[in-house]
Amino acid sequence: MLGAGLVAPFHGKALRASEKAQLVAVADLDEARGGKFGGEFGCAVYRTLDELLANPEVECVNVLTPNAYHFEAVVAAAVAGRHVLVEKPPAMSLRETDRMVETCAQHGVRFGVVLQCRVRKPIQAIKQAIAAGRFGKLLMCSTYMKWFRSEAYYFSDAWRSSRKSGAGVTIQHAFHYLDLCQYLMGPAKRVDARMENLAHPKVELEDTLLARVDWANGALGVVDASTALWPGTDLRVEVSGEYGTAIMVGERMDTWRFGTTVRKTTRSASMAAPQWVPLRPARRTSPSLTTKSSSTTWRIPSGTVTARPSQRTLCGRRWRWRWACTCRPSWDSRWSCRWRAKTESSVEREGAPRLQPRTDTGTLRCARRS
Repeated sequence: MLGAGLVAPFHGKALRASEKAQLVAVADLDEARGGKFGGEFGCAVYRTLDELLANPEVECVNVLTPNAYHFEAVVAAAVAGRHVLVEKPPAMSLRETDRMVETCAQHGVRFGVVLQCRVRKPIQAIKQAIAAGRFGKLLMCSTYMKWFRSEAYYFSDAWRSSRKSGAGVTIQHAFHYLDLCQYLMGPAKRVDARMENLAHPKVELEDTLLARVDWANGALGVVDASTALWPGTDLRVEVSGEYGTAIMVGERMDTWRFGTTVRKTTRSASMAAPQWVPLRPARRTSPSLTTKSSSTTWRIPSGTVTARPSQRTLCGRRWRWRWACTCRPSWDSRWSCRWRAKTESSVEREGAPRLQPRTDTGTLRCARRS
């Protein structure tokens, strides 16, 4: 490992837990910091990269230096015949990154960038859903990183407040989440961005980024990243398409919703209510298979209709009931059945009741179009 700074213990613990790699040495210009890290993880300690590369046990170099020093370290390790793994961002410019890739290829060594956020389970689930076409046409992909960092953080290391060292919210903090958006959506076609320093007057860097993105696949997006917003909130990555929406908050899936119907917004004189059109066959759960066998009857202007709970689904941490109306045989698209509750708190977004039948009140309106 080259560098024993703030992120080094995370890499050290990962290597110690790995069955395929062993941490044999660390190098850091700060002898006290390097010595402390070496004592904790039981590895040899050096002061320079040349000393580290002189150790024949070193087969791969993990570059954890400040951003501005990545290029020289990667090239030196590759020329010495060592595989290289470098923290994000790989370099200070695209030209330097291309040179790093070319040098590693010329010397027959592997080159990788640490992008650990890509393997989060929610991101992998979204990636698979996009590949399977569950979203339909992709419409929007956005990320929101509203964090807080004090001025003491920026001055904890000299490079954290230096533009020349690659600091700032865009590269130092939002890099992972910009990468996630491109990982899911592909390249961007156009970006309109604005950077400001809102809350750190002693730091000559941007602490806030606002950007509008036009993705090459036709979708739109927003990037909202800041380290000025106390007390800070969890990261959000949102992907929406014609048929569904998925939202990751932190490292958990907060929203995972895919529908079998889409609402047409067009209206005509003979149809004042919205029209719901099936997009693909939907399997109705038999009432005999549900864990709840009770049914409830509501009075409507055209007569009496019975509705039974057709499926129980898990939304977040709460069990909710979806309802199917028996007046709509075989999912006949000419029937439009909607539940209207007296209070918004008792309604799911689709308009289905989620409270117990005995305590829920409202109106079930059913109509058949000719």
